[in-house]
Amino acid sequence: MSSNVTLKHIAEALGVSAMTVSRALNDRDNVDEKTKQRVREKAQSMGYTPNRVAKSLVSRKTHTLGVVIPEITHAFFPEVVRGIEEVAYKSDYQLFLTNANELFSREKEAIETLRSQRVDGLLISSSLTREDYSFYESIIEGGA
Repeated sequence: MSSNVTLKHIAEALGVSAMTVSRALNDRDNVDEKTKQRVREKAQSMGYTPNRVAKSLVSRKTHTLGVVIPEITHAFFPEVVRGIEEVAYKSDYQLFLTNANELFSREKEAIETLRSQRVDGLLISSSLTREDYSFYESIIEGGA
């Protein structure tokens, strides 16, 4: 089946409601284990993958983190980013990585872009050319 398999498609194939499919895939207590297993098997056989955007609308979490670094070619940052990614991955988070090229203007633009993407958090290593800290203060006050 296509990659656009929905809960409704799975429900129709099994003769249950889309809500039952949702509850089964989210391992809710009010669905018996046999039904959960049938739903999981059918979802897998149909090629179902959860829609992260839809889940983020319900949970208000995107499971993404924004990382802004001043210079990607600096020997320090690849190892730092690798460590951040490893911890994020274990917690089911993805990274959006941006490079500011040691320019405050690019750093600021990257941060605004990441915030508009509704990342759940920002990790920022500020550039050497930052002019002041008021921009960062506004981020802290407003949240990521």
